[in-house]
Amino acid sequence: MLYDPKWEAQIDGGTNSIRDILIRARRLIEREEHWCSDGMGDGRTRCAIHAINMAQGAHEALFTDAQEFVEQKLLRGGYLGVFNDTHNHAEVLALFSRAIAIAPR
Repeated sequence: MLYDPKWEAQIDGGTNSIRDILIRARRLIEREEHWCSDGMGDGRTRCAIHAINMAQGAHEALFTDAQEFVEQKLLRGGYLGVFNDTHNHAEVLALFSRAIAIAPR
């Protein structure tokens, strides 16, 4: 399933459900100039994991339920950081879109 901008409207007054965190994280890296591979980013850019952390208000690397959800459900136990660093921007966004589509509300 492709990203649907209506998902953003559904998180006004948002919660910290896994789905809402993933929606906010995807929005943070939606523009390619805001995303990076090979590391956490430099303040202007961020990787998938850093985007998830920022989406829930953390400013340091944490292992989160949202990250675990993506890794267990879509990466079959693989590490999101490796996926981020070995795939292109469009593929990372597609991963977020798939995760959002199946995440509990």
